[in-house]
Amino acid sequence: MAISVETYQALGLSTYKIINTHEIVENSVSMLQISLIPFKNNKVIKKDCQVFHPDVDFIDVLPKNDFLLVYGLDELLKTLEPFKEWYQILLKYEPKIDVRELSRILLPFEEHPLKHTIEQRDSDSINPDSFIAKAFHLCIEEALGLSSQTTKTLQRLSKDFQDGLSIFFQNLNDLMDQKSSLSKNLRRKRPKNMIGEPGLSVPLEKERSLDPDICHQFFKSNGICSQHFSQYEHRKGQEEMAKAVAKAFNRQEFLVAEAGTGIGKSLAYLLPGLSWLTENPGQKMIITTHTKTLQQQLFSKELPFLEKVLPNPFYAVLLKGRSNYLCLKRWETITQYPESSLSQSEKRHLLPLVIWADETGDGDIDMHPSYASDLHYSLWRKLNADSPDCDRSRCPHESVCFLQRIRKAAKQADLVVVNHALLFSDMVSSGSIIGPYSSLIMDEAHQIEKVASNHLGVRLQPRLFKDLVQSCAPARGTQKNLFSIFHSKAAELQEDAFQKLEKFIHTIQHHAETVQQCSNLLFNQLKIVIIEESESANTKVRLTQSPFNESLLESYEALDENLCSLEWTISQCAKWIQDESFRTLDDIVFECGRLMDQVEQIKNILRHFLNADYEEYIIWQETNSERDDRDVILQSVPLQIGQILAEKLYPKLSRCLFTSATLSVAGEFDYLVRQLGLDQIDPECLSTRLFESPFLYNEQVLMGIPTFIPSPKESNYINAASDLIKEILEVHPRGTLVLFTSNAMLRSTYTRVKESIANIDHLLMAQGIDGNRDQLLNRFRTDQNSILFGTSSFWEGIDVPGAALETLIITRIPFDVPTDPIVQARTEYVQKMTGNGFINYTLPEAIIRLRQGFGRLIRSSQDRGLMLLLDMRVLKNHYGRLILDSLPVQSRIFSTENELFDAINTWFHTEQ
Repeated sequence: MAISVETYQALGLSTYKIINTHEIVENSVSMLQISLIPFKNNKVIKKDCQVFHPDVDFIDVLPKNDFLLVYGLDELLKTLEPFKEWYQILLKYEPKIDVRELSRILLPFEEHPLKHTIEQRDSDSINPDSFIAKAFHLCIEEALGLSSQTTKTLQRLSKDFQDGLSIFFQNLNDLMDQKSSLSKNLRRKRPKNMIGEPGLSVPLEKERSLDPDICHQFFKSNGICSQHFSQYEHRKGQEEMAKAVAKAFNRQEFLVAEAGTGIGKSLAYLLPGLSWLTENPGQKMIITTHTKTLQQQLFSKELPFLEKVLPNPFYAVLLKGRSNYLCLKRWETITQYPESSLSQSEKRHLLPLVIWADETGDGDIDMHPSYASDLHYSLWRKLNADSPDCDRSRCPHESVCFLQRIRKAAKQADLVVVNHALLFSDMVSSGSIIGPYSSLIMDEAHQIEKVASNHLGVRLQPRLFKDLVQSCAPARGTQKNLFSIFHSKAAELQEDAFQKLEKFIHTIQHHAETVQQCSNLLFNQLKIVIIEESESANTKVRLTQSPFNESLLESYEALDENLCSLEWTISQCAKWIQDESFRTLDDIVFECGRLMDQVEQIKNILRHFLNADYEEYIIWQETNSERDDRDVILQSVPLQIGQILAEKLYPKLSRCLFTSATLSVAGEFDYLVRQLGLDQIDPECLSTRLFESPFLYNEQVLMGIPTFIPSPKESNYINAASDLIKEILEVHPRGTLVLFTSNAMLRSTYTRVKESIANIDHLLMAQGIDGNRDQLLNRFRTDQNSILFGTSSFWEGIDVPGAALETLIITRIPFDVPTDPIVQARTEYVQKMTGNGFINYTLPEAIIRLRQGFGRLIRSSQDRGLMLLLDMRVLKNHYGRLILDSLPVQSRIFSTENELFDAINTWFHTEQ
């Protein structure tokens, strides 16, 4: 698209200059390269670069009113930070625009950076300056096609910025007002969370069986897969698993299937599952996963492929929790009046959502290619559909609401993909979210008990009462509550009605403040249960009997009495409005209903802890001593998750598949069957299968156990382990993942290693120190010689194939903390039931987690790597044999450092 000189000038771009950030390498700045981009024949052309040295007056080189373009301003400033003069000049110079930031605002549906997009549009080779110029030109093309409504939103959000974005969007808005013919109508893109179209299928009187031979035709060497994937390799385990799933569906069985890494389990269950589903119209199947990553894989890769190759159509929907979706009503309110509800930083972070909000077909923030909602959690909370004041009947956007649309689609779908948490929400709400179904596939099934514990639990915390009081107190900013609604309606009331309603509102506020005082007293008294001398920052104390002594009971009764008074007053206010038929006060009636629900929820939570069965629930008190207010939280989770699943989930299922890469312990499934309550179903309807990985682990992995370092139980273990890690990184600097079982050990090791390896040119990163999980993983994948220290979430769910991860070091056997209330209670329960809580609970949990950690190393048949377990307890303790037998590789024992380093050297320098 040719853009005239006049258009550039209207945008304030009579000239612009580029700082070529690619010239700044390895913290060495001998010059900055600045390219002048002039106009010729109504086109932007590139002139030979002018090079300026640091001794030249930078202000003269870049006169005011010239736009300065950079790509990645934050990284550039970080690079220039040691060169303070340059740093200050670039920091203060205006107007400047970060083209990467601008592209994320104007091209929200593109992956970033934009190099691939530009290469597709322009086959010329792209050097750094022309890349920035072309990226900027592409942004302008998109900007000129925006609607005037959108440009006004961009201008409102950016008007107070002290940089070039403010000027650019102001001029763009003025230009669109002058040339409205260039504006386009808003159009929604096709939703990415739906595949196929809803059908009008009629259920069959009798179910049809699936011919298992379809699996062979699909997966054989010259079958359907081979015709669509150029690198396809037949995997025996994948075909066998697909046939097992087909048989389980035909026989109405529950199947537990462990699928080793590389099997291709997603297609192995999707093919027979969908084939059976399309043969039996009117049936419905649910697939649940633990991670969003797997959900996206199913919807972006496997399901679109099966839609093309299967003979019969199907309708699939990806359904998530309310907080994942944009609320159009909240979006409209906030973008109309951003100054009253958003900070300057929040306005900037909102800009990449403006065009996305106009054009997204699904409103799912996870579908935004470059927006991490977890990094801007407080902002996204103001925008998402998890809103307590949602009133569908009064919402002007109800007909196009993203949440309602996807929930309606889920009710009509043949296949619904959800996560474990949403499945359990649906279970306790009697199917009100997903609707009826009889077929279930649970992927990442090793996480079921943990997710169910978190989701089926109950939490009593001060935040509940603070939120309740804020809903009744005078509002701040654009906060919508009873007080603000009353004042917005005050002018419409007669004097006597106004006084009556004002009295109700003040009485409600008085009761709410009294509730707050009573709750403060209750939580202060609960603090005496906490062991104040505990050295742990996060203190958890398990309660084996009710903490409600005489004084706590008095506080509880006072709190309950005032909650009831508050609830009664709210109900009387709503009743009076309805009796008087004040139609203009419907908003207050609705708000009263919401507040009564809020009060009732709190009362139910209080009653749960007052009357809790300490034999059936695990209950504990928790504080965070790093916070000044040291809020006390009471938490409760069911002791026996398997019992709940057996009573509330399994009876409505005709067939079910549990699958993961790690379900067995030394080849046996007894632990998982007992853990998930599968021992309570008819044994004739349950089968278990283990499908081994196609990877040749003994040829692809060198697994070593060094015995020359102390046991983790010894005081000098951390120092010895840190020294060994440091030496390995210095002698064999490769992509390395080091997994820890505690943050304390990670930080201690990180400090020692970072000081020692400063002389090697490798990036060392640590979880909780150098960025969030996604940031660390992205850098780890792209920098093939980086080193990553991780705990918790890095033990599973990460996929880093190739040279980026060639060394895996596991510091300790990942036993759970024995004093954790959940671990302690379940260990005691299993001890009581089986006579050995360690062997039948603690050890299997550690083995499954260790197997997950091991699975990070080999992700393809071409991968080779080193795995070290720095825990000699696997050799000296009686349980060690069971741990080693659960890993798919033979281990080697190294009694000296020389033996270990000779083996590593040979391993990495042997031609394969």
